[in-house]
Amino acid sequence: MNDWFRKIQKERSVTVLEAEGCGGNRFRYRFVVLKLKGQQLEIKEHKGPFESPEALTKAKQGHPSVVLMLKGNGILHRKLEGQVPFLQALHGMLPNANTDDFYVESVTTAHATFVSVVRRDLLAPLLTSLDAIGWLVTDVRLAPLPMAALALLSGNGTEMSDGVYKVRFKAGEMESLETSSGGNPSNIGIGEKTVQSDLILPFSAGLGHFFPLANRNFSETAAITDNRAEHHRKQMFRIGGWALLLVLFGSLLVNFFLHDHYAGKLNRLQTTSNMNARQLNRINTLRNEIRQKKALLQSAGISGNYSMAFRADQIGLTVPETIQLKKLNLLPLKKPEKDGKRLIFDHEHLVVAGSVNRSTTLNKWIKELEGLHWVKRVDLLDYMEDDKTHTDKFTFQITLQ
Repeated sequence: MNDWFRKIQKERSVTVLEAEGCGGNRFRYRFVVLKLKGQQLEIKEHKGPFESPEALTKAKQGHPSVVLMLKGNGILHRKLEGQVPFLQALHGMLPNANTDDFYVESVTTAHATFVSVVRRDLLAPLLTSLDAIGWLVTDVRLAPLPMAALALLSGNGTEMSDGVYKVRFKAGEMESLETSSGGNPSNIGIGEKTVQSDLILPFSAGLGHFFPLANRNFSETAAITDNRAEHHRKQMFRIGGWALLLVLFGSLLVNFFLHDHYAGKLNRLQTTSNMNARQLNRINTLRNEIRQKKALLQSAGISGNYSMAFRADQIGLTVPETIQLKKLNLLPLKKPEKDGKRLIFDHEHLVVAGSVNRSTTLNKWIKELEGLHWVKRVDLLDYMEDDKTHTDKFTFQITLQ
């Protein structure tokens, strides 16, 4: 469950709360925040000491897991020879102890078992007081056993000391762990970072939190189990909240881009529509002009089976040489309407006028015109002799088929 949850929440920070027993159920507190960057663990900040739980109220920031590490008065630890089963580890230290009265932690190596114990009646009130101020403890470590996690960073025969405890490693595991009376503390170099000697224990607890040791065993308590489940629920709630916010933000962002896209498309379509509307108006105007001009041509007799040019050409081809045309009115004007604004043309007649030397020539030409298939008849309107010029003036009207 823990591995699955960590994959989901990707928890990269932990707060190690160091509680040092001072006797009489009193503790001195210090906390260290560690952050995992890739495969490297770094100390982000550390504060303390604090003399009471209330002083911690405003100190904790964020919502990382809280690992409680107990040290000092009230903590017993011992090295037992051989691989001692966890359920027998307490009796290896305290033969007559009741297992229900103690919280036990052990680390087993190939040749020894290292055990630390604390009374539950000392641990339980501490967990209650921390829970009351918002410090939800999800794991408990008993000094000096967290230093076993330093095996991940040490070589064969390496010794480390924080000034209180000294640990020696061999073949990738802890070989000895003892109290260092007057020993020289040593800093730990991790890449370009250095862990000060007084922070080795909380650093080790954080290291064991992110990279759990397979050979570590510990007692479960109802309070710790409930706290761990509560912390998981809160983390999942926060993750769900952030996920929901991201989904909402993503939806808003998608809506924004869609709105921007379709708004731009709408503007382009409206612009095109306006341009098309102007073009349609222009086309309608041109159509009206064409209809008006067609109507004018029809009213003028220009349109039809035979145009005025065709009729004029037919008349011109038949004119005798001795006849001189003076007038060819292809569209005679009728009287205007009463309003005086519209002119009405005669579409059924043509008027021809000219001069001729002999009347016989005129008669012959008229008969020839009457033979044209578009001529219905020819009526002589006027014929007058001119003694001065010895020519005759004539005017006749052609009725169209």
